[in-house]
Amino acid sequence: MTHTAVVEARLAKGDLRVGSIISRAAAVLWRHCLAFSIVALIAYLPSYVTSIAASREMLEWARTTQPSEPAALAQGLNVLGLAALSLVALIVFSTLGEAVIAHAAFQDLRRRPVSLAESSNVVFRRLLPILGFAFVAPFLGIVIGLAAAFGVSSIIVGGSTDLLLMWLGLCLLIIAGLILYTIWFVALPAYVVERIGPWSSLRRSRELTKGHRWKLFGLALLLFIGGFGSSLLQFALAAVDADPIVELIGRLIWQGLWVSFVTTVVAVAYHDLRVAKEGVDIDQIAGVFD
Repeated sequence: MTHTAVVEARLAKGDLRVGSIISRAAAVLWRHCLAFSIVALIAYLPSYVTSIAASREMLEWARTTQPSEPAALAQGLNVLGLAALSLVALIVFSTLGEAVIAHAAFQDLRRRPVSLAESSNVVFRRLLPILGFAFVAPFLGIVIGLAAAFGVSSIIVGGSTDLLLMWLGLCLLIIAGLILYTIWFVALPAYVVERIGPWSSLRRSRELTKGHRWKLFGLALLLFIGGFGSSLLQFALAAVDADPIVELIGRLIWQGLWVSFVTTVVAVAYHDLRVAKEGVDIDQIAGVFD
């Protein structure tokens, strides 16, 4: 039996393995590293540009000696506007880029030629629905996470506003975010592959992850920790007094590689969950692309 056949047979028995997901995702990414990274770089570049502009405006605003002046207030509003624009660009373009990578990863799993033009066409044919999807999960995550963090922490600390409350609220917010991320782990590939709506994709992910959430939580935690690689790289470049342009290029390269890997991991996990829970093979899962 081939390795793929062995994996399919094991998954058919409900045996989902985190190590297998990571190794197969790495293999897919290795075959298309440059293409996937370019998509991720293009997707994240608008948010980087606007965040840099916002940071520069914030520094100028911080140097203002009289912040009550109309010009300073206008500059402060400009900073807020750029920050909001950066957040919107991050949510929208990152979702589009990740959807393209997810589609391309499925084409590879099906042993079909990977075409970024084809994958982009599939995603952009549903541009408006995917924009809705891009905002649904973050909005719900923020609302539920904040409610859990501040609700529980206020009960424990008795409504105090000291430093302990702040740290406790932050920890609970991170934990709540990881739990939600685990439940909605495969919402994006479900949305792309099954062509369902934003709310339906979240429900679909909840159904598929049920019974496997501890493993997926561990996988999500590993991905969360790995996401700090950009900060470590930035710290290392700053320590050697690297040129700001070199620092930006280094961060973008790491971002492209890491986003590509995470998205591919999610796509492989979606496939494995469907095989483990529904007994379908890869051609049945991705037949909607034909």
